[in-house]
Amino acid sequence: MFHAEGRLGRLDDVRLPQQKRNENIMFQETLCISTSTQSILIYENDPAKIHTFTNVTPEFTDMIVQKGPCRPTNNIFKFPTNKEHRSFQESWFTKKLNDTTLVNGDRLSYSISTDKIFCFHCQMFGRTKRDNWIINGVSKWKNALHKILVHETSTNHIDASLKFKLRNQVLPILLSLTEKRKFEVLCNHGIVKELIDITLFLGRHSLAFRGHREKWSDSLRGHFKDLVELVSNYSPTMAPYISNLKNKNNKPQWSFISWRRPNELIECISDDIVGIISKSIKDSPFFSVSLDTTFDVSRKEQLSFIVRNIDKNSGSIYERLIAVLETPIITGRELMNVFKQTCDLLNLDWKNHLVGQSYDGAANMRGNYNGLQSLIKEVNPHAIYIWCWAHRLNLVITDVVSSGVNTMDMFGNLEKLYDLINLSKIRVKYYEQFQKERYKKKQIRRIKRVTTARWMSFSYALYVVLSTYLAVIGTLEIIRSKDGPALTFKILIDILSPTSSILQSKDLDLMLAVSMIEQNKIKISTNRSYESFKHLSQEVDVFVLEQGDENEEFI
Repeated sequence: MFHAEGRLGRLDDVRLPQQKRNENIMFQETLCISTSTQSILIYENDPAKIHTFTNVTPEFTDMIVQKGPCRPTNNIFKFPTNKEHRSFQESWFTKKLNDTTLVNGDRLSYSISTDKIFCFHCQMFGRTKRDNWIINGVSKWKNALHKILVHETSTNHIDASLKFKLRNQVLPILLSLTEKRKFEVLCNHGIVKELIDITLFLGRHSLAFRGHREKWSDSLRGHFKDLVELVSNYSPTMAPYISNLKNKNNKPQWSFISWRRPNELIECISDDIVGIISKSIKDSPFFSVSLDTTFDVSRKEQLSFIVRNIDKNSGSIYERLIAVLETPIITGRELMNVFKQTCDLLNLDWKNHLVGQSYDGAANMRGNYNGLQSLIKEVNPHAIYIWCWAHRLNLVITDVVSSGVNTMDMFGNLEKLYDLINLSKIRVKYYEQFQKERYKKKQIRRIKRVTTARWMSFSYALYVVLSTYLAVIGTLEIIRSKDGPALTFKILIDILSPTSSILQSKDLDLMLAVSMIEQNKIKISTNRSYESFKHLSQEVDVFVLEQGDENEEFI
């Protein structure tokens, strides 16, 4: 092993002295020379190669400065002689001060590959000055000391040396700034990771992110910002960041939790999930699709895009929702365009690997000419169309139920029962109390609504009524006894109807209207007496006897 000032080593093979190498790895590769009389030596900091680099980064400069100038010594290297029998002298590396003291200089750098000297300071910090001490080097050893002295007293060299010395003085500050920056980057990574976890939590639980008011002075700021503050109470990474944001509450600021950042996090997570699903689908030999449209709460037509595939390793079947798209036009042609765009975006080869498609029975889906299924089969005949069996079963049962008058009356009564009980909080409370009394240790149920879109709604509504029948009867009885009979409302209507008609007339007489309102107040107050309610109860009994017992619960 050889030792010298600078990075010195040994090679097991011989390379040409000036072999052209890639710029990105040139500095890391070794440069060798070989003669018949001396060993093979290398220097990684050969100055003849430094000037060939372009776009020098601060990190590259730090590495070169740390290695220092190339300074081989006589005990391990014999400096070659030229035609004049002159050679470079090791003593030129040192410098004699005014008091005759010798010090090791750091300005000269010797190139073994070219047998030339370069100025290390000028190469590092005077690269814009294109002279021989930077690019070509100096190899005329006659009067070499005089040439060195002339260069050292030149303006260009003095500027480069001042930059070199100044850099060494401020290097600890630069290191501190670099370490601070690395620490900030590490903290930011931790903050973003915690924000991603919060976003995943809210997404899994289908919770809204934003709040109506999101200032730090507000008590409720929305799920996202409130969770961020909660996490900051236990996170050493998030705590100082949130504390700093609170101190700047009244100033405009960009931060990781500003109003746009949750959307960006959602989009990034969505892209990552869709990418994983897309890769899983592409790894499968075949896949099928299921599309359906529906109105959302904002009355926009939304198209759900579901893909079904089999994992080729485990054999497990997966059905995943990969897109929800707004489609104001739902013709077969438009749905075909949306289908192709989605497949192209996910890189799904539907023309060769799509083997099945399932939709409802709408004409734009199952149409033999312009339906989505027929347009897909024109390109891929192997994509077999299957009308959703659950949808067909729902339609069949709905038609069967609708064909019988008694059945329609029964489910119509269930819908009326839902409106009668669920539209009043006090009636819902009565229904719960009767369930607790008569069905102890059982789950409290709610009356279900009957809808025509799903047959299962019929089943749910009927099951709840049958399983809580006694509670339903008790609720109806207490409604009849406490909410007042229908004849009570008839009395009120008889009193208020004339006044309502006058208030809606074109030639409204304000004096007459005021007079009638005052009279109505007197009539209503008169009917709020014990004698009036007793008389009303007698009228109800007479009405029930005349009508029979069928409608007694509604009187």
